[in-house]
Amino acid sequence: MPKRMTIAEQLRRAVNASDQTGSDLAAAAGLNESTLSRFRRGIGNPQLAAAESLARVVGYSLELVPLKTRKRSRRKR
Repeated sequence: MPKRMTIAEQLRRAVNASDQTGSDLAAAAGLNESTLSRFRRGIGNPQLAAAESLARVVGYSLELVPLKTRKRSRRKR
């Protein structure tokens, strides 16, 4: 089974696929250009607020999605 990509890896792909320049992305997301550059090269991950802002700039959102819950079996007592 293939390994699932982390949120940071998925966001990095979306950012790197963007046709916006690094300075435009950084400005729109409210990030320092050097912070964005390090993230794009796989050096570190942004804090949650920065990741949300960056995702929005490249047309994505970060959201929590509930896991499918298993029905609990009832034990006879």
